[in-house]
Amino acid sequence: MHKQLLSFVLILLLANSLSFGGSSNNPQSDTEEPRAVSFCELFKEGNSYQLVRIKVVWRLGHSFSYIYSPECEERPSAWVTFDKEENLCDTTGNRLKGLNKEFYNETELIAVGRLYSCKGGCGHSSSYDYKFVVTCLEEAKSIKVNKP
Repeated sequence: MHKQLLSFVLILLLANSLSFGGSSNNPQSDTEEPRAVSFCELFKEGNSYQLVRIKVVWRLGHSFSYIYSPECEERPSAWVTFDKEENLCDTTGNRLKGLNKEFYNETELIAVGRLYSCKGGCGHSSSYDYKFVVTCLEEAKSIKVNKP
């Protein structure tokens, strides 16, 4: 009886660990060091879900919030969002507070985060195929732009 109970508990623990490990939306640990990639490289096979550091332009307005790079306009833009507050690095909140509060903004960023594919679209009107979830804003500088 004791052996059967022990076997049952071990099977439950194994099944439990497998189910949690395989279904995570965030498969990499945030204690890992981010890998620097260009925005052009970001969309290459194998970069999804990896913690990366990118330099991009963030466009933010009434119904849009996306990142892009002028160096590779042939790449799609990605809807940008921020991780839960408890997962953000310490500098992110202060960097966001220091940005321009206009209706239409462009900001140069060096950001750490992860790229996700959006099946069915994400962002405003589901018009983006990708989203980039920021975990850390390392640098943020508002760009003066002409409003559309």
